[in-house]
Amino acid sequence: MNLNQLLNEDKPNVDSLKDTNLSAAFDDALRQVNEVDPNYAKIAKALSNVGEAYDRLKNYDQALKYYQLALEYVKQALELQQALHEEEDYDKVAQALSYMDNNYQDLDQLEKGLEYFNKPLEMQQALHEGKNHADLAQALSNVGVTYGSLGSYTEALKYLKRALKMQQALHKGKNHADLAQALSNVGVAYGSLDSYTEARKHLEQALKMQQALHKGKNHDDVAQALHDMGVAYLNLGADQQNLKYLKLALKCLELALEMQQALHEGENHDDVAQVLSDVGLAHDFLGNYTQALEYFNKALEMQQALHEGENHDDVADALNNVGLAHESLGQPEKALEYFEQAFKMQQALHEGENQV
Repeated sequence: MNLNQLLNEDKPNVDSLKDTNLSAAFDDALRQVNEVDPNYAKIAKALSNVGEAYDRLKNYDQALKYYQLALEYVKQALELQQALHEEEDYDKVAQALSYMDNNYQDLDQLEKGLEYFNKPLEMQQALHEGKNHADLAQALSNVGVTYGSLGSYTEALKYLKRALKMQQALHKGKNHADLAQALSNVGVAYGSLDSYTEARKHLEQALKMQQALHKGKNHDDVAQALHDMGVAYLNLGADQQNLKYLKLALKCLELALEMQQALHEGENHDDVAQVLSDVGLAHDFLGNYTQALEYFNKALEMQQALHEGENHDDVADALNNVGLAHESLGQPEKALEYFEQAFKMQQALHEGENQV
């Protein structure tokens, strides 16, 4: 794969990036394109695509390199566009800014990302004042999701509800992937605010729509909708001590797990590990402590394999869950062993935080 292919491809094939010579070849092609036609915004998108692909390969050093390069090209694109175009071309500037937004999100620089998410939102609002438009709905959603990532759930819900209302107006009762995602975003935000009934209502609609869109086929969006629905039922069942919702939670989560395992063909993957953990949690709430331990152990094993023995919050959480299962089974000494491992890992990960 060369740069010209990447400039015309939304998502590069992950397998093509396993070639160790790709980085040097890409850098050489990038220099050549720069000399002939420095289309900064387009190059930025290609760089971002490569960064995303390396991210999926969990080659984070290479991902970071290409994301940072993409940011530099976006800045040059903005300077060029703002010099050449007047107000009527704000849409192009907003589009270029969106490349920067995505990279800040991927780099986990969320507060900085929020600053840039607000810029395209302001531009889209100026462009489409008083009108429903897909780009404006997406800009509202970007801001809402970022607030949610920062833990500002009330603020997140405000933007996500506006995005949902606009998607509903745009699609007028028809099934659409963007509408399903907007329903899901609002449902997850309600769940984060402990408004479990509202969360259930929105997530049920999102799941129904995703299933209709994909017509019984395995798909990441359906698996995620099943997972979100399961977590919503789990929270509702625990909050109301309602056995019916806990059983529904287990059913949804088992379906999500089956689909994720099929999608990832038995390989270790964070999405599979997360569902394994939540299936374990559902068994724990139902009093099935032996089954809970079984799933928690599988989740722990997968997280440890994914992070290759390094300290990570997900590994620490998995250790803690195994400890909780042993505690529920009346095995306090075994529980303490896992609790101590989880504590030491969290201590190592967050050493120096919250210290004066």
